[in-house]
Amino acid sequence: MHSSYREDIASLASEEMFEFFATFARFEYAMKRAKFLEDSRTKKQKKDGDTAEVNARANWNTFATLVDKSLLSTVKKCSVCKVLIEDPAKRHRVTISGEKNFDTLQWQDADAPQSVNDLFLQVRRIRNSLFHGEKSVHSNRDAELVRAGLHFLDHVWEAIHDSDSFTEFVDAFDYL
Repeated sequence: MHSSYREDIASLASEEMFEFFATFARFEYAMKRAKFLEDSRTKKQKKDGDTAEVNARANWNTFATLVDKSLLSTVKKCSVCKVLIEDPAKRHRVTISGEKNFDTLQWQDADAPQSVNDLFLQVRRIRNSLFHGEKSVHSNRDAELVRAGLHFLDHVWEAIHDSDSFTEFVDAFDYL
């Protein structure tokens, strides 16, 4: 048994994985600052029209709808990103029966992205797997997905950094 529970953590991730995670986090930070936010009020709060204090969550779907649709064809042409189209990140699913019988934990194939929003979903899925410990530096596929996710975010940046619709986002992205 290890004396330190973190002893081998650094060997489980690559520099590219850390870079992807930090870039993704900065995207979310800038999205929140630019008010690309989910409305997570309850139905009752919305109906009552009262002011409600809720958790700030980045709204990737709203963000994606404003990104030029040509990004999809750009990503399809990118050799590094082709895995996002041809062999997208799988979904982690569990079968639940009865009260709380968590029977089977398995990976499920995902549909190939058909839109910019679908590509953002892919990148969020990669981030979730990385964050929750499902990605490994020892897996070629995991490294390929992380690299593709990072390249996708680079393509997004190129597509939006001069757009008036994303001025607040770009300004918030800078580290001060």
